[in-house]
Amino acid sequence: MTGLPPELAGAYRVLDDRHVVLLAARAGADGALTFPRRAWNAATLAPAEPVEVAAVGRVYSHTTVCAKAPYGLPTPYAVGYVDIDGTGLRVFGLFDQDSAAALAPGQRVELVARPVGVGNDGAACLRPVFRRLEDAA
Repeated sequence: MTGLPPELAGAYRVLDDRHVVLLAARAGADGALTFPRRAWNAATLAPAEPVEVAAVGRVYSHTTVCAKAPYGLPTPYAVGYVDIDGTGLRVFGLFDQDSAAALAPGQRVELVARPVGVGNDGAACLRPVFRRLEDAA
């Protein structure tokens, strides 16, 4: 399976079990995380420390889009923001179609890689999607 835009190169890594970690950076005296990863602290121009972050958190907000989807995504599709546990990060992402109908603010989710949509070659694409933790079993 291949990845397609809007995949952001260097933004995440897929683990063997298809769970996904975010590739962030720790920069500054306060140790604040930035995502996506940056090589340098924007304020001090000091090198930033690469950090892998487990992408588990709570839905901040979401919406279902019924217009024709870009990049070979199936229609409708759900997107939104997730507050990642213990990091101060709020990330935007795609939600798993099987979880989308039951999403609500505060719902626990995790980032996993699943085949979603097709690429320009018509083959399935492996993409990072947030799914409800209750759907993980």
